Amino acid sequence: MNRRFIILNFILLLLSAGRVYSQTKPAFSGDPSKFRDELLIFMGPDISGEHTTVLNTFISKWDSAGFNKENMTMILDLSSTLTGRNMRAIPQFSQFLKTLNDFCEYKRNDAFLSYWLTGLSELLFNPRYRNETVVRYIESTSLLIKENLLINTGSVKWKVKNADLKFTHDTTFHIVLDNITLTCYSQRDSTEIYNASGIYYPDLQEFRGTRGIVSWEKAGYDRADVYAEISDYKIDITRNTFS
Repeated sequence: MNRRFIILNFILLLLSAGRVYSQTKPAFSGDPSKFRDELLIFMGPDISGEHTTVLNTFISKWDSAGFNKENMTMILDLSSTLTGRNMRAIPQFSQFLKTLNDFCEYKRNDAFLSYWLTGLSELLFNPRYRNETVVRYIESTSLLIKENLLINTGSVKWKVKNADLKFTHDTTFHIVLDNITLTCYSQRDSTEIYNASGIYYPDLQEFRGTRGIVSWEKAGYDRADVYAEISDYKIDITRNTFS
């Protein structure tokens, strides 16, 4: 009797382990040929029209070699890492796909995307960065490459004009902005910094300027006559001021 009881417990233990394993099975296998189908399963059948468009656009680019092999490998790895962080399919993972679509449409440069994917990878593997920071990094990049915006909260909007973006990476990922016009729109008013150069850190939502020019044209002074050159300043892009 005891022997039967032990065998029965052993069988139940195996079945329980099997159920646990099935529950923790990763969403993505890492196989490029299976990614399309795995992605469809992960995103689910009941997503809204907007997210469906994002998903279908990404799949079309994936199937038509819209990404080079190196970036495809990184996208596969990052997809597994994002789901490992319990990122939801909607809206978080959908935003990841949307940003990848924007790279293909607006910045057709494999190296450009590769730098960004490397930066995202470092954020994901750094435990001090919360999911909110990762999502903000993804969203702000999409805004910048698609609409030339650093941020748009409704109350504050920082826009970049005449920007030739350079995504770079040394100890951290950042975007070099050179000889641009930075415009802040806030409460029906605007402030501009001309001939600005510096580095933008999407994860920190901070622009660190090395030079720029401000003027008082709104007060009636000609920019060529009355202006101030600034250097070594910081802009918290969630606000409408700089220091």
